[in-house]
Amino acid sequence: ALSAIATALSWFLPACRKNYLPAKMTCSALFLLTAFFAAAAYGEVTDYSVYIIVALIFGLIGDFCLEYKQAKYFGYGVVAFAVGHLLYIYTFARLVKPVPKPNALIVAAFAAAILIFAFVMIKVEKVVFEGKNKLMYLYAAILISEFITGVIRGVTSIAAGNTVYGAFILAASALFITSDSFLALQLFGKPHIRHPEAVVLFTYFPAQTLFALSLLYQ
Repeated sequence: ALSAIATALSWFLPACRKNYLPAKMTCSALFLLTAFFAAAAYGEVTDYSVYIIVALIFGLIGDFCLEYKQAKYFGYGVVAFAVGHLLYIYTFARLVKPVPKPNALIVAAFAAAILIFAFVMIKVEKVVFEGKNKLMYLYAAILISEFITGVIRGVTSIAAGNTVYGAFILAASALFITSDSFLALQLFGKPHIRHPEAVVLFTYFPAQTLFALSLLYQ
């Protein structure tokens, strides 16, 4: 609840919009705090909890790098988020309790659909990664891999009866890729919508908060 309130205030209060770093770090600290409380409420320390919390810490570091001194350390922020996504991928692929294996053909079709959609969006919104920013293609590949892994784990968890956990992971993965997609439009493209930064804000922090809450239902 505090995370939702802080996220909304960080957008609507003029003081926060002038200097966004304190507000952003407050929101980031809250999703990390949510994870600690969820882990404590679960009642035992698990590998899943540890990996998710470490991933969230890298997310907090990434948030700082992307905002500090007008994104002077943007590259370090991208690396931090990439590490976080890799941790999410490993966690959802290896550390979740056994669930039914997904159909390989369906997974391949889903992955192909996501790649086609990404290609179309890049063309339509005129997203261009030049120079050192070409590394964003690698980040995009990691992000898409995390999204696919998260969706598969979410769907199979729901099918196995762990509905709340599956729904959280499914929603968090979808919100995260939405946030980063609009961030790419904002920074490297020519978006057709006004205020893409609002979409980034109101999808990113809920995504991280849902990942944090998943510790309670692992």
